[in-house]
Amino acid sequence: MTRKQLHPPWIPTASERAENPDLPASVPPGPDNPMGDYALYLGWRGYAIHGTNLPYSIGRRDSHGCIRMYPEDIAWLYAEVTIGTPVAVVDQPVKFGWLGGMLYVEVHPAQGEADAIEAAGQRRSTEALDIDDAAAAAAGENAVWLDWYTIHLAAERQTGMPVAILRPGARE
Repeated sequence: MTRKQLHPPWIPTASERAENPDLPASVPPGPDNPMGDYALYLGWRGYAIHGTNLPYSIGRRDSHGCIRMYPEDIAWLYAEVTIGTPVAVVDQPVKFGWLGGMLYVEVHPAQGEADAIEAAGQRRSTEALDIDDAAAAAAGENAVWLDWYTIHLAAERQTGMPVAILRPGARE
């Protein structure tokens, strides 16, 4: 991260201006500013991690490359990170995580598939991702409790929603 700014102005990018030529040259800080109250600039022209005045847009393909965060989350992150903190942006369609003793999987279309969905309304491929080895590795000693039906359904549907993937009794 190369720069931090409290109450940043929003300056529409060329792609945003191409979509909507009536956009203002910039929007000052305040409730109408899509940047929210905090911005972390990544060193790539036009890209930042920032808040938003549209919380429903979080996790959706509503930006032109920026990473939007809920106001309370970006406030925390802004206070915690320093300029020079490395940031890696990855295309990681499959993610596993533990919460409260339960293992979850989140499966998104890969970037190319997401582009195809946006352009044509459907994925190019309907093939499910092969995530069996990754699920077993994420579960570790709990692999015996994996719900393979749910895992394969998540891999096929690729909804981006976290899904619990341990069978009942795994935490007892």
